Amino acid sequence: MCLRKKTTRFLLSLCFTGLLVFNASAKTDTTKVTKEAEKVKVVDTVPHFPPNYVPQLHVDVIKDRLVCLNTSIKLTYSKEIMRWVKFYLIKNRVTTQKLLEKSTFYFPIFEEALKRHNMPVELKYLPIVESALRPRAVSWAAAAGLWQFIPSTGREYGLKQDWYIDERYDIYKATDAACRYLKFLYNYHGDWQLALAAYNCGPGRVDWAVKKAGGKNNFWKIYRYLPRETRGYVPAFIGVTYVMNYADKHNIYAKRPVPPIPSDTIMVSNFVNIQQFAKQIDVPLGVMQILNAHLKKNAIPNYKRNYPLRYPAYKREMVERFRGRIVSSSRGYSRRGLGYTAGRNQYGGSKRYHRVRRGESLALIALRYGTTVAYLRVWNRLRSNMVYPNQKLVIYSKPPRRRSSKLGQNFIAAVHEMTAKESKKKKAVVKKKTVKTTVAKTAVNKPGSAKTPVFATTADIEKTTKVKRSKSVAVNTDHSTTKQIEKKVAKKAVKTAPLTAATTFYANKIKFKQGEYQQLVAQTPKDVRNAARAKERKTSIGKTLPRRTAKSKKRKMLQNIRFHRVVRGDTLWTIARRNGLTIYQLKKLNNLNNRSVLVPGQKLKVSSR
Repeated sequence: MCLRKKTTRFLLSLCFTGLLVFNASAKTDTTKVTKEAEKVKVVDTVPHFPPNYVPQLHVDVIKDRLVCLNTSIKLTYSKEIMRWVKFYLIKNRVTTQKLLEKSTFYFPIFEEALKRHNMPVELKYLPIVESALRPRAVSWAAAAGLWQFIPSTGREYGLKQDWYIDERYDIYKATDAACRYLKFLYNYHGDWQLALAAYNCGPGRVDWAVKKAGGKNNFWKIYRYLPRETRGYVPAFIGVTYVMNYADKHNIYAKRPVPPIPSDTIMVSNFVNIQQFAKQIDVPLGVMQILNAHLKKNAIPNYKRNYPLRYPAYKREMVERFRGRIVSSSRGYSRRGLGYTAGRNQYGGSKRYHRVRRGESLALIALRYGTTVAYLRVWNRLRSNMVYPNQKLVIYSKPPRRRSSKLGQNFIAAVHEMTAKESKKKKAVVKKKTVKTTVAKTAVNKPGSAKTPVFATTADIEKTTKVKRSKSVAVNTDHSTTKQIEKKVAKKAVKTAPLTAATTFYANKIKFKQGEYQQLVAQTPKDVRNAARAKERKTSIGKTLPRRTAKSKKRKMLQNIRFHRVVRGDTLWTIARRNGLTIYQLKKLNNLNNRSVLVPGQKLKVSSR
C-alpha cells in the first residue's frame, strides 16, 4: 500500500510540473506571436523588398490609396486606370524609374508656376502623360514640348516660333502658358476632369459630347461621346498620379535623381553662341541646352534685341563681373554651327548614284538601299514621286538623324557632372579653411618665435596683419586709395562692354521678378477673350448647360420667317403676286435660278422679317 501511495504521488507531481512547463511555453509563444505581428505592421508601412521583386497589384488596395490622396481633382477608379497602372508598374518599370529621376528636376518648376496661378499641385503630373518629361517631344499632330502645344495654340498664348526659336520647348514659358490655358478650361467647364479632356481634344468637342449626353457635366457620363484618345487621357492622368505617389510601395525608386538647377537670366542682343557661352562660364553644354531648350540651333539669332539667355544662378557673380568679355567672346564664334551653310554633306555616310531603270519606282529604290521615299525626295529635290528612266538619283548610305533626341541624355549627364564639380570645389574650400586654422594654431603655440609672443591669440595676429596691410597700401598706391582704383577698373569695363541691355533694364522698364521666372509671357489678347467666354458660360457639376446663343438666334429668325407650301399649278409669278414680291426677290430669298423647277410640297420663303 505504501508503494502504491508513493507512485501515485510521484505521478501527480510529474503531471503538475508538466502543466507548469506547458503554460510557460505557451506564454513565450504568445510573446513571439506579438513580436511577429509588430514586424508585419512595420513591413506594411515601410516595405523592404528584394532587388528584383515585383509586387502584385490588388484592386482594393489601389482604390483605398486613391481615396487617401488629398487632391482637388477627383481620382475615380475604373478598369482603364488599372490598365495604365499595370503599364507603368509592371510592363515599363525602367521608364517609371527614369521618370522618378527626372521629376526631381522638373517638378519644382511646375509647382512654382501652379502656385502662382492658384491651381491644383497634382497637375504637375500632366507632362508625364503628354511627353514623358521629354523637352523636345513632337507628336504626329505637330504638338511640341513638355506640354505638347500645337503651333496655333502656342502662338495664341505668346509662344514664338520660327526657324531659330520655338518657345514651346521652353520649360518656363510653356509651363506658364499651360497654366493659363488650363485655368481657362476649368473656368469654362467647371470641372477639372472635363478641363483635362478639353486640353486633349478641345473645348468645342467636349461641349458637343456634353450636349449629346443631355447636358450632363461629368466626364464618365459623356465618356462614350468623346474621341478614343480622350477616353484614355483622364484615366492615364489618374494612373500616373497613383504611380508617382506610390512607386516605392511597388519596389521602384529613383537611383540617381537629377537635382534642380536654380537659374538666372542675362539680356543679350544680336548673335550669341550657347556653346562658347558655356565654355566661358565653365558650365557643361547640356545644362545650357536644357535651360534654353527653345533655341533650336544652340544660338540666339542676329535679329533679337534684349532677349533673355538662361544660365545657372550660382554663376551670377561671375557673369555680372565679366559680362562684356563673356558676351563678346561668345559672339566672335563662327556661325557655321547654325547648320544651314550650303555645300556640306549634312546627311552623313558615303554618297552614291543610282540610274533609274524601266519599271522602277521610288519605293523600290528606297527598299533596295534601306532608306525611305521621303529621304530620296529630299536628297534629289523631287517635287513628286514620279521617276523617269535613265534619271540619276543621289543616295546616302545613312539617313539623317535628329539631333534633338540626345538632348535628354546629355542633359542628365551634364547635371550630374556639374553637381560633382560643385561638391569637389566645396570640399576643397573646406580643406583650405581647416589647413589655415591649423597653421594659425601651430604658429601661436610655437615657443621661441620672435615676431609673436608664446601666448598670443588669433585676434592679436589679425590686428597685426591689418596694420601691415594698411601701411603697405599707403606706401604703394601713390596717393590713391583702393576704392578709386576699383572705380577706374569699372569705368574701363563699361567702355569695353558690348551694346547689350544693362542690369537696370528690369527695374526701369519691365519690372519683372528677378530669378528663374523672369521674362515670362505676358497676358495675350487670347487670355482676355477666354476670360470673357468663361464668364458667359459658368457651369458646375450637376447643372445643365445653357444653350448657345447662335442657335437661339437662328430659332428666333425662323419664327419670324413666313413660308409658302407649293401646290399643283403654282408658278413663281403667282406666288410672288400673292405675297407682294417680285420674281427676282423670291428667287433671291430661296437661292433659285432660271433652271430650278418647283415641286408640289416644296417650302419657299416669302418674307424674312
